[in-house]
Amino acid sequence: MTAVEAQPAAEAERAVFRVADDAIEAGMLAVRRDGERHVSSASGTVEYDLEGVQKASSVVLSLMLCWKRAATAQGRGVRFSGISERLLDLARLNRVGDILELDGSALRVSGS
Repeated sequence: MTAVEAQPAAEAERAVFRVADDAIEAGMLAVRRDGERHVSSASGTVEYDLEGVQKASSVVLSLMLCWKRAATAQGRGVRFSGISERLLDLARLNRVGDILELDGSALRVSGS
C-alpha cells in the first residue's frame, strides 16, 4: 500500500481510514491532516486501520493521539484496528494505551 486510503466499511455508521508505513514516511504531516479531515467527512465512529503499519514508533502514536483528539472534538467515536503487538506494547510503555482506548480487540490477527 503506497498511500493513505479512506474507504467505507461494511457498517453504515463507520468509516475506515487505512494507513501504511510508506505513506507515513513520505509525509507524516500530510497523513495527519488527511486523518483529521477524514473525521469531518465521517459519520459515527471513525476507524483507523493500522494493518499496513509495520514499524512501531512514537510518530505513529503521535498520529493516533492527534486523530483521537480531532474525533473527540467533533463528538465522534474512534477505533484503532490492525495494531501490531509491538505498537500496542509501545503505547502501554508510554502510558497512552488507555487514552487511545486500546485493548486486545485492536490487535492484528496475522502476525506483528
